[in-house]
Amino acid sequence: MKKTILLFLFALFTASLFTTSCQRDDICSEPTTTPNLIIRFYDATDATETKSVINLRVFELGGDEIEVVPSGTTDSIAIPLRSLQDFTEFVFVSNSSIDEIGNETGDVDTLRIGYTVNERFLSRGCGVVANYELPANGLLIEDDERWIISTEIITSTIIDETAAHVQIFH
Repeated sequence: MKKTILLFLFALFTASLFTTSCQRDDICSEPTTTPNLIIRFYDATDATETKSVINLRVFELGGDEIEVVPSGTTDSIAIPLRSLQDFTEFVFVSNSSIDEIGNETGDVDTLRIGYTVNERFLSRGCGVVANYELPANGLLIEDDERWIISTEIITSTIIDETAAHVQIFH
């Protein structure tokens, strides 16, 4: 009888360990990546028409010049913003080519993008994502002779990558 009671208590204790130590899986049901800034290029003479940039190359200014868009022809790009700063500077080179001694040639403009970072905690398993808020004066072209005519923020809150956030007219 004592063996039966001890065996029953042991089984009850073991079963309680299994049922109380299990936790719900942290499976992310929503996007868990920080969105990129989506830029579309438009014709400066007809603002309703997209216009591809020929041999566009984009790199970030900073300690290292990090290439974020390799040379190619496109009418839209997605570029990452720095979540630990309140601005990121990019160099946009249209008609980019490399001459015979390895120097890059083309039309160069520097675009400084200012923003506010809003971090959002999703869950322990999913982590944190950064969303951005672009102020009305958040875009600054730092060049006198420029191929970028103007810019316009069309969506100031960057929470996904489903539509363009900024238009660049050239």
